[in-house]
Amino acid sequence: DYFPPRFGKVLNSRIVSATLDGRGSTLHEPVLVTLMHTRTEGMGRPVCMAWDRDAGDWTDSFCRVVTYNRSRTVCECHQLTSYALLMEEDPLTTVVQLPDFHVEIITASVAVGVILILIVLAMKWRGQVKALLCKTKDKKSFKLDKSQSFFSGMTEGGLTHHQQLQLQQEKGGGGAGGVAGSAVHQAALGA
Repeated sequence: DYFPPRFGKVLNSRIVSATLDGRGSTLHEPVLVTLMHTRTEGMGRPVCMAWDRDAGDWTDSFCRVVTYNRSRTVCECHQLTSYALLMEEDPLTTVVQLPDFHVEIITASVAVGVILILIVLAMKWRGQVKALLCKTKDKKSFKLDKSQSFFSGMTEGGLTHHQQLQLQQEKGGGGAGGVAGSAVHQAALGA
């Protein structure tokens, strides 16, 4: 491992070197070094690292980050040496790419699970649903019975049940009842 754990970051570039006449040197003007990221997803907080030949170790004191995006980081360095980029893995933005068949299996499993839950719930509550439907049906038939009883007194000729009885008395009997019944019958027929 090139970088000790004390940095708490992972290598996210290739190691590149720049020398003059085969040796590194301190520069009067800084040089810009662009390091391409080896991982573009789930990485953040870059640190430009340079090899310190005198200490024989990597350090962040010779370089600083100028700018960075998803794919590259630009470092400004004051010494010609070897360079590398360390970045922190961001667990919140790490994207796991699943093969398509895994996604299909997961989707099918969830669908089967939902269907099984619905079947269990339907079986559990079928008695309650049936009772509720029967109550609704009974209420409808009760309303229908009331409406039928309201209209049962009516006939096609527009006579009520009471008027029909009077007509029957008129036909069957005579006298005053017959005369009164005849008058009622004529009034009911609109004559």
